[in-house]
Amino acid sequence: MLDRSDSNLKKQQESEDKANKTRELIYKDLKTLYVKLRQEELKDILMRVSENPEQIRIHTSRLLTLDMTEEHFVSLKNLFFKWSADEDTRYFNLNIVILLVSHFPNDVASNHELLPLIRHHFENSFISIGIDKLNIFIKKLKADFFENENQEIGQYLLEAIKALLKNYNPNYVALKMLFEDTPSKEDRFKLFTLIKTSPEVIHQLGLYKQMMINTYSDLAQNTKIQNNLIDEMKN
Repeated sequence: MLDRSDSNLKKQQESEDKANKTRELIYKDLKTLYVKLRQEELKDILMRVSENPEQIRIHTSRLLTLDMTEEHFVSLKNLFFKWSADEDTRYFNLNIVILLVSHFPNDVASNHELLPLIRHHFENSFISIGIDKLNIFIKKLKADFFENENQEIGQYLLEAIKALLKNYNPNYVALKMLFEDTPSKEDRFKLFTLIKTSPEVIHQLGLYKQMMINTYSDLAQNTKIQNNLIDEMKN
């Protein structure tokens, strides 16, 4: 038989377990309510923005903090196309680009309908987009360019790099976003072949050239073309 102290301990434990379960249920309900309120807020803001494009300037900061789904990607993309067709609303597309790249960097980088139109907003939008999202965006553009060697994608990538150089330290862009985040030797040479087509870009990416020289000079495994490119980098 349990003595009185054991019985009290058992009751205390049962009481604590019951209190913990109650707290867990309350937390779960509050979290569900919080998510629902944010979803309703997002829906309301997007509706107001759709009805009055000027509202986008007021609400962009808040929209950057709200969780979005693929459904919202489609909605923002359609707004972008709609506003692009009207001179009175075209101005507000900069904010749409900020939202699209911030929330959907991979989707935007692989969407060949959007890229030709948003490339003109790269320079002015990148300053308002988190560096983590820009890294994802650039990485996807690079991957598509390396895989397909499509010159059109290459031009979008070059425009994006130019915009990065306007807003971020060139050495950071060269080392972290371009060299280190492009692990393949072959792809690093492909990237150099692209960026050297722009004197403006290659002039600012001296560190990229130096890293290439330091890493690949005088390697027996180099192809003749790669050795020629290394010689070009040294000049």
